Amino acid sequence: MSALTVSQDPDQNWDDLVRYWEEMEWPEGSKVEIIEGIITTT
Repeated sequence: MSALTVSQDPDQNWDDLVRYWEEMEWPEGSKVEIIEGIITTT
C-alpha cells in the first residue's frame, strides 16, 4: 500500500482544504483523509 500526501499551504484555511479534498478526482477505491491539516490518500 502506498500513500500520497498533499500538504496544506500555511495561509490556507480549513474550508479551502476541505473544498480541495471534495473537488479532486481521487482514484477509485482509495481512502482519502485529512490528518493534521494534510490530505492523505491510500
